[in-house]
Amino acid sequence: MAEKRDASESDAPVVSVVVPAYNAEDTIGECIESLLAQDYARCRLEIVMVDNDSSDATAEIIKGYPVTYVLENKAHTSYAARNAGVHAARGELLAFCDADEKADEHWLSALVETLRKLGDSYGGVLGKVEYFAIEENAATRFGLQEQARWRYADDTDVEEAATANVLYRREVFEKLGGFDPAAQSGGDFHFSRRVVRELGLRIRHTFSAVTHHPFHATLGVLMRHEARVACGHEWYAREHDLPRRSLAGLLFGAATRTVRSLGAAALAAAQGLFSAPKREKAKFIAIGWLLHLANTYGRIRFRRGKPVPRHW
Repeated sequence: MAEKRDASESDAPVVSVVVPAYNAEDTIGECIESLLAQDYARCRLEIVMVDNDSSDATAEIIKGYPVTYVLENKAHTSYAARNAGVHAARGELLAFCDADEKADEHWLSALVETLRKLGDSYGGVLGKVEYFAIEENAATRFGLQEQARWRYADDTDVEEAATANVLYRREVFEKLGGFDPAAQSGGDFHFSRRVVRELGLRIRHTFSAVTHHPFHATLGVLMRHEARVACGHEWYAREHDLPRRSLAGLLFGAATRTVRSLGAAALAAAQGLFSAPKREKAKFIAIGWLLHLANTYGRIRFRRGKPVPRHW
């Protein structure tokens, strides 16, 4: 039995899991432990943790595990960190997840097996990210509801693949020169779009490869995140020459949304005097309005050449 197992392991492709981390001391340990617990052949698995110039105990925690530590302190973006991790990695396949995620035991095996079955016409596989609340409040409930709207169907080809749970062939990465290190947000979608548009390869989404992502939200956290994502959307649209609303259009949209939202929230709040669901609806309308304003703010900052701080 041992000989069969060794032969099987020797046939498995070498996979490097690359994880960027910035001030991730609260979550990085559980992330690494979930990767070390993968049922993929250990001798064919490499875990590369990239410290993107953290100021907390992230580096010390990483160095306490049997993983490869890489420091990227010149370019302060998660995409520059991922590029540095790939540069230090030896795998023929490259898997990516985030420092605040935990991977199912079969996560990596499922990604690799799906790509094997699909064949050479596919450059990568996108897995499923399961978000879960670690605090019960209106902001968290709103955020989880919004995340659910963006889920792909199972076993479908996609053009936009987030690096929270994805596997690529190394030659794909090398042909495209890696992620754009200047991107604050949206660099993963930019990369996957290039895989499809420039290389003519496909990317498949599958429910069989799962990571778990905690969702901790306050209104301030949601607004800062929305502003950062809006910067990424602006950058992505510029890179792909996609249509963008004018500054006047952004301001008019914000003003229109304000009028509609405040009126709808006031009505729901009045009805909510006698109904808990209506009170929740009023909260969601108000949160949606504030996030729209944060989105507009992020887009305007980008156009003025002042992206939001990376810790947002």
